[in-house]
Amino acid sequence: MDPGERLIGDEQGLDLLDEVRALRAMVQPDMTTIRAVVLDEWIRKKHDDREEILEGNMAAHGGRITADVITIQAYSEIPDMEDRVVEWKSAFPRFYGISFEEVEKKEIPENLKYVLNRRASVCVLNLWQRSWNAERRERILQNADSIIQYWSTDGSKDLFVDGSHMLELYKEICRGLAFRDFS
Repeated sequence: MDPGERLIGDEQGLDLLDEVRALRAMVQPDMTTIRAVVLDEWIRKKHDDREEILEGNMAAHGGRITADVITIQAYSEIPDMEDRVVEWKSAFPRFYGISFEEVEKKEIPENLKYVLNRRASVCVLNLWQRSWNAERRERILQNADSIIQYWSTDGSKDLFVDGSHMLELYKEICRGLAFRDFS
């Protein structure tokens, strides 16, 4: 049977769901290991010490909020990783602009994940530390922080509705990254 013809409620659909779970179980350990290395890189190295990260490597070295939350949760369950997890959690606001605990307890809209990922990428990638990117970097960070603050205090019901100020800030972030974003 064609996978596209399966329905989640029928037997073939349940088989498909099992396949997805099996694939996720195979991929997750690798993903958490990779993100653990990236989180360690973020907290232990200064921008001056970091080797040049090519623009195309933003996907690997930039912000990935969902993967980072999963990684921190997974490492929280491993004995002798407490110090590492504490460091990651304490660095979370510096890169994502919000505490790990707040992200972990709330449902995050997809557009907000984009904002959080881009904020972290702008904070960590050398490309954004260059003087010729300083103005764009600051504008992106200010817009991201405004959106994050609004979401933190007012929720996400009207976060990105047509005509809203937050939607305009979101569009500015997208435009600000358009020339350098390959992720």
